[in-house]
Amino acid sequence: MRTQQSSIGAAKRRRMRKVATENTGPGMVSRNRKYKRLSQPSHARNSRPINFQLASEGAELKLPALPRIQIGWRALSAIAMLWLALLLLFAGTSPSFRVSQLQLIGAERISLQEISSLLGISGRSIFSLERSELEAIINDAYPEINGVSVSFGLPAEVLVDLDERAPVLAWVQSGITVWVDEIGIAIIPQNEDGSLPVVEALESPPDLIGDEFHRHQIITAPMVEMISLISRLAPPSSTLFYDPELGFGWQEPGAWQAFFGHSSAQLDQRFAIYQEITAELSERGVVPTLISVAHLHAPYYRIDY
Repeated sequence: MRTQQSSIGAAKRRRMRKVATENTGPGMVSRNRKYKRLSQPSHARNSRPINFQLASEGAELKLPALPRIQIGWRALSAIAMLWLALLLLFAGTSPSFRVSQLQLIGAERISLQEISSLLGISGRSIFSLERSELEAIINDAYPEINGVSVSFGLPAEVLVDLDERAPVLAWVQSGITVWVDEIGIAIIPQNEDGSLPVVEALESPPDLIGDEFHRHQIITAPMVEMISLISRLAPPSSTLFYDPELGFGWQEPGAWQAFFGHSSAQLDQRFAIYQEITAELSERGVVPTLISVAHLHAPYYRIDY
């Protein structure tokens, strides 16, 4: 009887050990009949086992665990930087991003060929160009323009928008003719324009003080206004003149020179006095060589024999 109980107890203990072994898995070892779980390796903590169900009911196939891949922010930054570097390399070397031609708008006297030759950007990468640098080159080369704007478009488009100054008169000095805009800025003539009044300077005008246009402004805006008014009062086909002392006037066809000063103030009164002088001289049969009304209260005429 005791032997039978011993056999039953031994069999029970074997079943208990078997169940404990199955529950603990390969990570358990036995020491003095106490079980202790070994620490799992690092790859096991970051892995998840995958079980596949087989056709047989209740049967499963257990595959080795797959590692969980975790990408940190540093790795993502490195990948982004590498991608950006490759993109810049492609943009800088690809023929698609090299300038082949320019577009010019707003220009009337400056040609596209002149701007293209001046900038010299044909064949350059669009990403190597700077807007401010190109605008400065054009402004320095063409002081007669009022402003310039350069813009870029992809893949390789360069647009130059010019605001050219409009000439209002032609200034002739020492045999050289330049056009002048409404504030006195000199413009290089591009063609013949017979609609502009022509002023012949007997001598150079005084140097301008504080010329913000770096000596490209040859006369002041009030002088331009005076020329515009004189050109309306002068007889048809007469030549306009400028004298540093007597101001602006004209040459009467086949007769004398008439001068009316530098300022347009009280010009109508000076012109009325001029008409009275010419009428009186005509009645007397006197042909002067010069009539000056540069000073309103001190007009005079001159006769050279």
